[in-house]
Amino acid sequence: MGLGGNVQYVAAVRLAGDGEEGDVILSAVLGKEDAMECETRLKALVRAVGTHQKVTVVDRSRLFSSHPARAIHCEVRAGERILYVLYTTVKFDQARAFRIVREVYRLLEALYGAQLAVVKRTELEGDEELMQELPEIVRRCERDELEELKSEVDEVKEVMQSNLE
Repeated sequence: MGLGGNVQYVAAVRLAGDGEEGDVILSAVLGKEDAMECETRLKALVRAVGTHQKVTVVDRSRLFSSHPARAIHCEVRAGERILYVLYTTVKFDQARAFRIVREVYRLLEALYGAQLAVVKRTELEGDEELMQELPEIVRRCERDELEELKSEVDEVKEVMQSNLE
């Protein structure tokens, strides 16, 4: 599933009580990350972040690997016990990262609805539609970023052209 871009990993964790790890219900490597390393970091992250509604953590640790620093974006939807996690490069736009998190949430809600409270990891990771859609969500959001950048460049060109005239 490797995209090799700015978005490296996505996960969903059903939270347990305070201080407990919870159950990983979705774990998908989208970049050049090591799956075991991602899961190890994820477990530590769940204990540290808990049920904060929305947070971004910059991980500069080289304890587990030689990968460069990454940003870890986490969100728990109000009134829910599922933590959505996205690993990206540090340079990736935070707002765009949370947009991807929202899209993953919407996809899981559309496919599983209330079953998310009890669904097993093997069910989600065995769902071909879901596993094909995750990289598509990332591609759409990254494509949107490219289109925005092209639009901004075009605007600057127009201003420069009008200044020359």
